[in-house]
Amino acid sequence: MTKRHGFTLFEIIISLMLLVMGVLTTLSLMPSGIKSQQQARFAAYASAKVMDMMEMFNCQVPRDQQVDGEVTNPWETTVGSRVLTHDLEARLATSRAGLIPLPDTIAKRFDSAGDEIAQLLGAGGRIYYALPGTTMDYNSADEVKLPRPPGSPPDAEDEFARRSNTSISEARRMLVGFVGYPQQNSIPVFPWKAWPYYHGYPAPPLASSNYETRSAADPNADDDLNAELWLSKKYTTYRKYETGGYNQGPGGTASSLNPPTKRDCLDYAALAMWYAQLRGLPASFCNGTATDADVESYCNNADHVRVLSHLAHATTCLTKWFWLSGATGAPTSAGSATAAAAAVDPNPAVTGFLDLGFDIPARTVVVNGVITRSTPQFRVDLDKIRNWHQRSLDMIMKHAASYPYSWGTPRPYNRSIMMDVPLLEWDLFPTAGSPLLTGTIDKSGGVVANHYRALAPMAISFNGVHVPDPVLANSKLGAAIAASDQPLVPGAIFGDISHYTLARPFDPSERCRQVVFWMADWQSYEDFETAPSAPVDASKYPFLANRSTFGQRMTDGNGLFNPEYQTSYFNPERNLVLHSDVSGWATRADITSLRYWRSFGSSFVPGAKSWDEGAYPFECADGGTQTARRLVDADSPAPAVFSGVFGADRNGNGILDRGPLPASVRQRAVTVARFVVYDPRLPLVLR
Repeated sequence: MTKRHGFTLFEIIISLMLLVMGVLTTLSLMPSGIKSQQQARFAAYASAKVMDMMEMFNCQVPRDQQVDGEVTNPWETTVGSRVLTHDLEARLATSRAGLIPLPDTIAKRFDSAGDEIAQLLGAGGRIYYALPGTTMDYNSADEVKLPRPPGSPPDAEDEFARRSNTSISEARRMLVGFVGYPQQNSIPVFPWKAWPYYHGYPAPPLASSNYETRSAADPNADDDLNAELWLSKKYTTYRKYETGGYNQGPGGTASSLNPPTKRDCLDYAALAMWYAQLRGLPASFCNGTATDADVESYCNNADHVRVLSHLAHATTCLTKWFWLSGATGAPTSAGSATAAAAAVDPNPAVTGFLDLGFDIPARTVVVNGVITRSTPQFRVDLDKIRNWHQRSLDMIMKHAASYPYSWGTPRPYNRSIMMDVPLLEWDLFPTAGSPLLTGTIDKSGGVVANHYRALAPMAISFNGVHVPDPVLANSKLGAAIAASDQPLVPGAIFGDISHYTLARPFDPSERCRQVVFWMADWQSYEDFETAPSAPVDASKYPFLANRSTFGQRMTDGNGLFNPEYQTSYFNPERNLVLHSDVSGWATRADITSLRYWRSFGSSFVPGAKSWDEGAYPFECADGGTQTARRLVDADSPAPAVFSGVFGADRNGNGILDRGPLPASVRQRAVTVARFVVYDPRLPLVLR
């Protein structure tokens, strides 16, 4: 047998071919492996982000202050619009919640599986990116990690932030879309009536100096129409200088101490009894002998419920001034009680013990130095005080449960539950029998306005009182929501009840939408920071309902604009937008001075401009006339700034960045995750 000492050339060639095939196969698999690893990593990012989004959706507390909630016409305010609805996109696409609409010019450049992005945009949807920072907790200054103010020396932490923000992190490549049609949400705030109100029971009236119950009469007119206002003022007089003790009165010196007095307390109780009788409170309640049967018989009357609460509160206040006979440490004789009372009030007028009872004689009560009323004599004892207190609670609990659409008295704090939410919606399908509401925008010079009608499942009863405002009170708002305006037939504000859907049975799948995440290098485009913001919904511009001119309604006067707290309003990119055109600026230029920020106390938030210096579309000329300079100043950039026409610092690094890709290049957005979420129509949260 011949021995071989090596491989033949043919065998070597075959071996090399096998080796090359193995290497090529391995190399061909590497991109797939990298792609799979990348998609798995982005799926983890998406999982974390969707949990953050749902937490913000369910738990964020609206901080949108100083916006009118009760007007004579719904187009005079934005509170009933989509901006405040309990909707996924409305609540998450804000400067606080951290989802920002991608500019339309960029969003339309992406291809995706099944043209999902194109179909979403074609149906009116949006593609979103996440703010370049953590989700905001409280102040708008916390939304983005900002660079240093212009001209200030850098520090190590600041330079690290600038370097890290300059790079395009992987997580920022994520894009988000909501697939599936949104729900028609319930009305967030009923424009005519910011209901439900909540109040403690028993309690004094909610009234203030402009409060009215039956008419818009002069609160100082001697006609009993605003008697609840007088009772509120008498209570204010009684407790004026008391906050857990005696506060200093005007002047702030010890000699000016002005504590509450027993005489004022007795006046308050006497006026409460007079008011209860004026409003027709049944005798058993006035006498403090009401039974369960009385509660069943009279709980349907909102006036009775409300005035009994005031009577119970006023008589409970008497326990501060009158001793319980036989109590530990308490005096045991009327003389001692009188002496103790006189030490607090030199002219006590009434003495006695609660367990034995005493009379509050007929009195002449003066309110605000103008109104004088003669009150009836009535007897008070501990059992009656307990009866008034308990029956007040019984009445409001029964009334709240039996008449959920009663607007005649506030809902009780003592009973607030998850499902105590008004089921009101807009009638989106006007008919000849219930057409759109029409009119003109107040003080606009005759600009025509249209609005949907409202829908309610039950008749509105006891239209009652509204939030105090001198102009609203004089507008006879109550006439627009009169109890006779039943929602079962078209009326002054209600539409066709057959269009009502909030209370209809539904399948859970009808409330579900998909949150889809794609990965795409959108920040590689040359115009990713100079492209204008996505169009801003008109309802995101807050304006005052009642001022002497339309210009004042559209300006920042009188504390309307408070962007640190009105987080649902304004352009979602408001803290990133630039206030001038930077298309001619060099790449990597410092644009910190072009952003609008504000200082909080002694802490400076970078940016040369503040929201108070013209970041609104319209700005006051002066505090006196408050005419809208921005309405007539054609050269003003303010409207463009509000809309983000000049672009935004979308990676939050204070530098003008431009990517290498021209705007003409299309990209493929790769789907990395999708989640099915429940999109409720009502703000109901049970955790």
